[in-house]
Amino acid sequence: LQEDMPHITIIIIPIDTYIQTISLCIFWQFKTKVVSLHADYILLNIIQNMKVSGYTSIMMGLFVFLVLACSNEDNVPEENSTDTTLETEEDSGLTEAMEIGLNNDINDFAFNAFRTMVTGQQGTSLIFSPVSAASVLAMLNDGAAGKTRQELMSVLGFNGATTKALNEYFLKLLVTAPDNDATTTLRLANAIFVDKNSTFMPSFVSDMTPYYHAEAPSLDFAQPTALNYINDWCARQTEGLIPRFLEELSPELHSLLLNAIYFSGKWQTPFVSEMTSLRPFYCEDGTQKEVQLMSMDIGQGQRNDYCETESYQALRMAYGGGNYAMTFILPKKDVCTTSDVLGSLTAQTWQTLCGQLRRPSGLLNIQLPRFTVKT
Repeated sequence: LQEDMPHITIIIIPIDTYIQTISLCIFWQFKTKVVSLHADYILLNIIQNMKVSGYTSIMMGLFVFLVLACSNEDNVPEENSTDTTLETEEDSGLTEAMEIGLNNDINDFAFNAFRTMVTGQQGTSLIFSPVSAASVLAMLNDGAAGKTRQELMSVLGFNGATTKALNEYFLKLLVTAPDNDATTTLRLANAIFVDKNSTFMPSFVSDMTPYYHAEAPSLDFAQPTALNYINDWCARQTEGLIPRFLEELSPELHSLLLNAIYFSGKWQTPFVSEMTSLRPFYCEDGTQKEVQLMSMDIGQGQRNDYCETESYQALRMAYGGGNYAMTFILPKKDVCTTSDVLGSLTAQTWQTLCGQLRRPSGLLNIQLPRFTVKT
């Protein structure tokens, strides 16, 4: 990024001033009209689970990994295995080079996972938090070995990282991200709930508190109190926005790993309610709907950045002090589709896009539907 653009684009939880990490992707099955062009779909990248009324964005959500009772034979290193991770990896902590590499790895993981999740989902909306997924899988990786660990690292794309480096990376994210902007509220939380009839290795539990700030209570999953305890945790971490996450606990369940993200922030340049009106909203199939469209003119005096390529338009709208933002990617009509744009996104192309975002040289008119996204 240029020296006059030290901010982190939302979707982005900042790790350093050079690399940006995507914290949430939303595939929004709406089409709109931005800068007087019709849209196909809109791809939103934000933190997690948002509710926008033109002024405030409240994002919250949970990522869950269920561990069912199963054999752990493939979790034991083979006798002649060349995997010496357990003996050597603790000597290698997080370095600056590793941190930059992990940022890129998470972004690639985000786009790869997102592409997989939207396949066959035509006509539906999708919200997904790569940071949440990566956090939970990193927690799981701490207790894995052998083939299981190799597969986890392959899915995440972290094949060159050690467990210690991963743990230190997510600790840094957990500690620094909430303090990045005093005008917004961002919280990340982790938890591990284990049935009283199951146990974790002491070394795994001892890593969860210092690195992931994760509580790890032992509960009787057969009792209603366990379900209530887990739901209460979810409600606390999301400010009551997810008051009841689970309706029951499966008898086969022996542990539950959870990650929650809560974000609340105001647009740095808010939409004015008087500028919201009923206008046409263009759908991919050529039809249109009448929806409430928020409208705003942006220019050089505002911290909203814009770029245009042969394939799409991109707009970054800042929250609070400008360290968090929402980025919209709008494919150009009759040139490409959202699937085309999504198919081209990698950590490298994302960095290129962010580097092209600039303050507009003149006035741009933005029109966005008033919307709510929930999980």
